[in-house]
Amino acid sequence: MSFFGNVDFQKLTYTERTCYSYLRDNVDKIPYMRVRDIALEAHVVTSSVMRLIHKMGYDSYTDFKEYIIDKKELEKGSSNTAIPFFTRYFL
Repeated sequence: MSFFGNVDFQKLTYTERTCYSYLRDNVDKIPYMRVRDIALEAHVVTSSVMRLIHKMGYDSYTDFKEYIIDKKELEKGSSNTAIPFFTRYFL
C-alpha cells in the first residue's frame, strides 16, 4: 500500500520500525483496530504508534485509518469496473 512510501525508513527508531513492520504486514486488520490494539500486537507503546503515524504525514489515527479504508475500497472497485459495463450492455 502506498502509505509506506511517505517515510524515510533510515530515520525511524527501532521501535518505529517494529511498528512500521507490523502495519505493513497487517494492512487488512488496521480498519478494525484501535491504536492500543496495534501497540499491543506490535509490542510497542501507543505513543510510538502515534509518532509513526505523524511521521507518515497523517494528523491523527482516524485520518490514517480512513486513508486505508478508502485505498482498499478504491482497489476493490477498480478490479470490478468491467462488470457493470458487461451487465448493462450484454444482458
